Amino acid sequence: MSQQAIDKLRSSPHYKELADYEPPFNPFEIIGVRDKELRHSKMLAWLLRDEANKEFRQKFVAKMVEIATGKELEITFPPPDGSKDCRFEKVCVKTEHPCSSGEDGRIDVFTEFETLKLVIGIEAKIWAGEQDDQVERYQKFLSREYSNSDYEKVIVFLTPGGYPSKTESSDSDVPVLEMSWSDIACMIREMRSEPGNANSFRMQFSQHLDRNFSVNKEQRIVHELLSQGDNLKIIKNITSNIPSNGSLDDKEVIKEIVGEDSAAEMVQKIIDNRSSLQTSLEYEFWRELKRQLQSQPKLRDEKIEFQLYKSGVLEAEVIEDERLKEYIRWRDAAGSLGLTFRIPDSSLDDSHEVVVCRITYDPNSYLYYGFVLCKEDNIGHRVEIDENRAEYLKLYSDGEISDHAPKNPDRKNGWLGWKNCANENVKIYIYFANRPRLFDTLVDIKEREGRENVAEELAQEICGVTKKISEKTEQWKNRPS
Repeated sequence: MSQQAIDKLRSSPHYKELADYEPPFNPFEIIGVRDKELRHSKMLAWLLRDEANKEFRQKFVAKMVEIATGKELEITFPPPDGSKDCRFEKVCVKTEHPCSSGEDGRIDVFTEFETLKLVIGIEAKIWAGEQDDQVERYQKFLSREYSNSDYEKVIVFLTPGGYPSKTESSDSDVPVLEMSWSDIACMIREMRSEPGNANSFRMQFSQHLDRNFSVNKEQRIVHELLSQGDNLKIIKNITSNIPSNGSLDDKEVIKEIVGEDSAAEMVQKIIDNRSSLQTSLEYEFWRELKRQLQSQPKLRDEKIEFQLYKSGVLEAEVIEDERLKEYIRWRDAAGSLGLTFRIPDSSLDDSHEVVVCRITYDPNSYLYYGFVLCKEDNIGHRVEIDENRAEYLKLYSDGEISDHAPKNPDRKNGWLGWKNCANENVKIYIYFANRPRLFDTLVDIKEREGRENVAEELAQEICGVTKKISEKTEQWKNRPS
């Protein structure tokens, strides 16, 4: 590694900002409760019932009510005439509240506002999955318990990424709203009150939520640094020069490459944050891509799932949304991760054959999408097959669909065709074709809106090809006998 490249990296203003940055003190991490759902639920309950700071509590409760019902509560603190604001009296907050006898589970944070005629049940998730019919059971409980009252009833599904519940009932009179822990962190920051121990503790909790469940400030600095000039390329060159028996965590190994202690320490900090940043950006991208696919009219009724594909295994493993980040973090060891869904009306006969769209990236982060012929059983399990594959290849042999055809038509494992988003030799590109890795593209997009646009364009393109496949299949079925 040349000294000129290292000096170029060090000349970045974000390099100095990163060198001067000190992570905030995080007591939750120190005492080992950063991922404990019950502890986070108790903290949330305290924010809702904190009588020691009435101003913060009223603002926080008002914001929760606005999110849950759409009704904005004006807050004047203290009240101009010195009276109490009765809207925030008679509020009951409980944790682990049993539904009926407890057989239907326990609601993590149960809040009843008697004056406002409102009850909010909060189901707080960190990395655990949902139990069978969990949220639907809570909907039924609130509907049953408050059936003879004029109370408004709402379930808030609180997760790291704000993803929707898989177990809610759309037929219930109790709506389910999604929130993320980052939303809670943002609410705490916006309602900063007078200095004191309680306010300091709340701010530490907010910083903990940001650091644990979203891209934190240190990662944002690294994001800015890597998106400038050749900085990402310089860091890649450093990591590629680490010997096979070396480690990215070994400061001495990095020092041999960059030449001095201070630079080695900073490079190691960049490498550590790059890994976390990559996980966060790719996690957001995949979740947004799934949301965009689900919003496409033709796919609204299709089950779109995250799946893990392992070499030599024909049936993929379904990954629950809440475990997605964990699999992205360890994808090198786990296999290839991606999204999959059945293409509507794609079978040439009435058997259990289906054409499945697969959007995936391999352990090297090369992104591609393609179409696989599968056999599907009555409960939705799919296995890749090669039977009748030639018939499908023949059907897709012209127009846009043929641009996705594999170069080797004898390739097995059910593949009908694919479009590599990273290979410059393919006929047509996805908009970031000349950037060979997904992360290299995402790190160049600093704003969430930009990543959403990338996911939207990809979803529309994929949906356009799947529509053509359905149309081709329909034409084949209606051909003259």
